[in-house]
Amino acid sequence: MPLVKPIFGSRRAVLPVVSIFIALAPALLLAATTKNPQPIWTIDLRKYGFRGPHLGLVNDPGSTPDMAFSGETVAVLVDQKAEEIPQKGTDTKTWLGWRLVGVFLDVHTGQLLATCTWVAYLPWPNTFFRTADGNFLFVMRRFPKPVHIPTSPSELQLINGPLPTTLLLLSPTGKELKKLELPIDAASKDAHWEGYVSSTGKSLLLDLQEDKSCQFAVLDADTLTKRLSWTDSGKCAVMAISDKQMLVNRSGRHLIGKFGGPLDAIALPSFNAQFLTDDSIVTFGAAPWGDAWITSSTGRQIESIHFDISDPGPHGIRPGVTPAFVSPDGQRFGTVADQIVGSILFRKGERTLYVWQEPENKLLFTAQLKYYFAQRAESALSGDGSHLAVLSGRKVSMYELPAR
Repeated sequence: MPLVKPIFGSRRAVLPVVSIFIALAPALLLAATTKNPQPIWTIDLRKYGFRGPHLGLVNDPGSTPDMAFSGETVAVLVDQKAEEIPQKGTDTKTWLGWRLVGVFLDVHTGQLLATCTWVAYLPWPNTFFRTADGNFLFVMRRFPKPVHIPTSPSELQLINGPLPTTLLLLSPTGKELKKLELPIDAASKDAHWEGYVSSTGKSLLLDLQEDKSCQFAVLDADTLTKRLSWTDSGKCAVMAISDKQMLVNRSGRHLIGKFGGPLDAIALPSFNAQFLTDDSIVTFGAAPWGDAWITSSTGRQIESIHFDISDPGPHGIRPGVTPAFVSPDGQRFGTVADQIVGSILFRKGERTLYVWQEPENKLLFTAQLKYYFAQRAESALSGDGSHLAVLSGRKVSMYELPAR
């Protein structure tokens, strides 16, 4: 397969970095946070066809929503149903993908601004993003061709194989501003595109994962113009990017470096990491029970913090945390922690939302959310860090955060 060189260029450089690892926050700060916060509005997404968390069949596996907060708009990407066409005179159907709906809401009132629909593959993580100028990016994957139902093993392989991918730049009301078809080799068994946007919303990294290599391209998130590109002969998984650097996992090792340059090892105790700024990283970990560290790029521990998470007992599941959500200035960030307790037959889930403020390392805001087994929570901070959107279950809620 030809490289992406007709579209993108390349260069190399090295930049040392200081890494901040903060797994949660001190329990003693809970008293200073907002107690029993209520959202300023809540919207039930069922009115737009969203069925919410559920378990299902191969052509209806359950919800995988995504959400982004850009400018004065919150956009939620949800799946309505499998898009199928019945075949006349038979019991079979033709499966074209899933009908996805983009719901665009006003941040202050929850008023519906617009809806958009696409027939595409179910959203993956790293599918829907904000940009610095208040727009949205959608990495949309599609079926290579229609699939028959009931599906055969060969057709299931087709669904899991290389998927045609389109990059869409959308306005705050879902209007298509630009469209870029991303090249992919249909003969490459494991090839697929992934996208990553910096916390500032200025930079987009496209990553074409192939059988034995990765192709990378950095674009301006609001214009889709290229900055540079390069090819890495080894397999790696991108964890996060800033406007200058990328953090990756290669064979269980954390590596960091400038776009297109050599990658240096960095000591981090978890793979759940996100850039706060170009020079700092926030990393959340579930074990050992929320311990946290601030480390340098050489792994030297500068500071440690502990947040008390109760032991769920012999039948419980250790807490899991979602990827960090970060304000563009890097001064506020948060996560959602899920914890399952109880016996195998009588399990109960607990879901807690946390927001911190830097550089004080202050636990600013907490809220209890309803736990859903078949769906993780999605959260996003506004550009100025004053509002927080949360999608859990079938509803999206907006919280107003304390002033700085």
